[in-house]
Amino acid sequence: MKDREGWVYPASGQAASIADALRLEAERLHVKTVCNTKIREIEKKGGCFLAKTDSWVYEGDALVLACGSKAAPQTGSDGDSYRFAETFGHTVTGPFPALTGLIAEEQDCGKLAGVRAEARVTLKTGVEEYQDRGEVQFTSYGLSGIPVFQLSRYAAVACAAGKRCTVLLDFWPEILEAHTEQLLEKRIRMLGERRGADILLGVFPEKLSKALFMRADIPMQKRGLDWKGTDIRALAEQIRRMDFHITKCRGPEHAQVCAGGVPLGELKGISMESVLMPGLYLAGELLDVDGECGGYNLQWAWTSGYLAGRAAAGNPEY
Repeated sequence: MKDREGWVYPASGQAASIADALRLEAERLHVKTVCNTKIREIEKKGGCFLAKTDSWVYEGDALVLACGSKAAPQTGSDGDSYRFAETFGHTVTGPFPALTGLIAEEQDCGKLAGVRAEARVTLKTGVEEYQDRGEVQFTSYGLSGIPVFQLSRYAAVACAAGKRCTVLLDFWPEILEAHTEQLLEKRIRMLGERRGADILLGVFPEKLSKALFMRADIPMQKRGLDWKGTDIRALAEQIRRMDFHITKCRGPEHAQVCAGGVPLGELKGISMESVLMPGLYLAGELLDVDGECGGYNLQWAWTSGYLAGRAAAGNPEY
C-alpha cells in the first residue's frame, strides 16, 4: 500500500486493483456471482428470503441489501434497494444527490466557464451556514470543484425543503478582510494608468477579474486614477463575497454518492441487522450515511458490508 498523508492507496495507484482483489477473493471462496440480472421482487416466506428475477428465484436464510443508491446509475445502481427496504417496513429519507455540482441562476456563469480559482466557499441555507476551502471550478451551469462537492449535500437537502440557498466565494481567504481595501488602494497607486480588469492582472484569471468588475459596476474603460472610494469598496465586496443563488444540485447521474437512506436507528448496532426483519442486513449507501471526498464513502461501503456479511454468516465482529 501507499500512505499519502493518511490516505491509503494500493501501490499500483489504480482503483481497479481494489475491485480485482475483492473479485478474486470471492472466486477463491466459490461465491456465485450473477451479472446483468435485475431483482424484480424480494419477499420472506417462513424463515426463507426469496429474491425473484425474470428467470430464477434465489433463496437464503439471510439477505444483505447492498445495492447502492441512485448515484451513478450507469453502474446499474438505480435505487431499487430503497424499494426493497421499504418492502420490509423501513423508512427512507430522501435520497438527495451529494458530492456533485451546484446549479446557479446567475447569467455570468457561462462567461466564467473553465475558470479555476482558490476560494473559501460559504453555503447559506436560511440560518444554517457551512464552509469549505479549495479550488472552485466555474462551469456553464454553475459551480463545481472539491469544496463545492463537500457542501452539495447540504444544498440538496435545503433545496428539497424549499429553502433559499446562496453560495459566497471569498477569493482572498488568507488576507484579513480589513486589509482588502488597503491592498486594492496600493494596487491602484502602482498601476493607476491601467484600465478595468488590467488592474488585477496576475491576481485573478482574466475572466474572473472581468466578472468582478462587472458585478462591482466599474466601467472597463475607467482608469485606476479615476476610481472613487465607492469603486474600491464595491470591488472589495465582490472579491470577498461573490454570491451565487443555487436553484438545485446536479442530478444523481452526476453525483458521486447520495445523502439520505434508511436511518441507522433502524439497525441493531454494528451487526447491521434490521430491527424490523430478522435475517435482513443493510449496508453501504442504502443507509443514511454519506461522507466527504477522500475515500470515506468507499470505506463506509467496505466496513458496513464486512460487518453485515460476518453477521449474516453467523460470525459477527463483536
